[in-house]
Amino acid sequence: MVIAIFCILPPAAVARQVGLLRDGLDCGGTLVADGRLHVTLGITNDYPAHDPQLTDQLLTIGGSIEAEQGHVSFDRLSGSGATIALTPSKAAHGLADLHREIARAMAMKNVLRDGWHCNPHITLAYYDRHPFIKPSPQFSWDAKELVLIHSFLGKTKHVVLGRWPLVRRQLDLLG
Repeated sequence: MVIAIFCILPPAAVARQVGLLRDGLDCGGTLVADGRLHVTLGITNDYPAHDPQLTDQLLTIGGSIEAEQGHVSFDRLSGSGATIALTPSKAAHGLADLHREIARAMAMKNVLRDGWHCNPHITLAYYDRHPFIKPSPQFSWDAKELVLIHSFLGKTKHVVLGRWPLVRRQLDLLG
């Protein structure tokens, strides 16, 4: 099974820092490797195999997104009973705006996962313990690109399909 995900990725240095936090969790679950840490902003349904036509549609969507760079910050650990994730304690307006644009474009092509809603987070581990929320060290960076990946379910493998820079709009530079 494969899914396609529009996401932002933490820079390597931030991913390493997040990885150190993850490694210290002692949760007894399956840990997400540093190279697979991401913030999902749009996702497809599960497909049995790679679909070149779907990939072409998604690459067209990625190229059509007009969004600015934005600062993202995560400062809470949240256990849902199935995962442990980093989450923001404050609304991430820039991520919400970017997600809305991606979701609109995906919905127009009928490729957005059925019933999916964006809840910005970085999954650190999969586990089956009690839910919790607690503060964590703050991890933040400037998101500079949108990335499209294929995630091969059960194989812990991501393949980058496309990357698009997030750029400031011309009028904002005049202000």
